[in-house]
Amino acid sequence: MKLDAEDRIKQIDRSVIKAAMVEMPGSVMLALGLVTKLGPQGEALLPFLNDSSNVNMLLTAGLVLTVGGSYQLMRLLIEKARLKKEYDL
Repeated sequence: MKLDAEDRIKQIDRSVIKAAMVEMPGSVMLALGLVTKLGPQGEALLPFLNDSSNVNMLLTAGLVLTVGGSYQLMRLLIEKARLKKEYDL
């Protein structure tokens, strides 16, 4: 069982990297949307961000990716901690 737990921890580590790669673009999109929304009007970093519907879409997509990735990361890290505690790894 201990070897199975070690293999599962290795799988979790790979999954954490994948989840972080999904979450990263979401964080960038969310940050870009917030900077545009809260910054001075008419001075967007990118020209397509001068349209408020594009900014709202960017914020929504970024929020969905960030929340989804964070949920997946938390679930994986909790499982990893449980396995380490249960099998004294």
